[in-house]
Amino acid sequence: MKITSVKASCHKVPVTLPLNKPLPQTFVLVRVETDVGIFGVGITDGSMRFSTREFINRQLAPFLEGKNPLETERIWNKDAYAELGIMPSVLATSATVRWGMSAVDIALWDIRGKHFNQPVSASWVAVPTKYPPT
Repeated sequence: MKITSVKASCHKVPVTLPLNKPLPQTFVLVRVETDVGIFGVGITDGSMRFSTREFINRQLAPFLEGKNPLETERIWNKDAYAELGIMPSVLATSATVRWGMSAVDIALWDIRGKHFNQPVSASWVAVPTKYPPT
């Protein structure tokens, strides 16, 4: 399976809260498509939505096309550093890079869940907590 398309778009929707008027909520939506017809969707904060959208469409999309979407760890831990030059210091200081990679990562995990016919949450390892649920 290979990634064939990565597209990000900006959205603004009204959110109804118990206030006098709806508040606009902005976000970036990412759709990652594969050559076998499976697609994944990811979402991220819209505070810097235009720069995040452009980072995804101009830098991450060409980088990701042709890669196997099931190899998420390899994509981020090896390829992103080698091919894009995204170092840990960049992730620590750039919200645009962090949010863009995060939205795409969510979409890749969505593809993984659909490919293995299980919800994404079933793929996560349970982390024991100190306190029992209430």
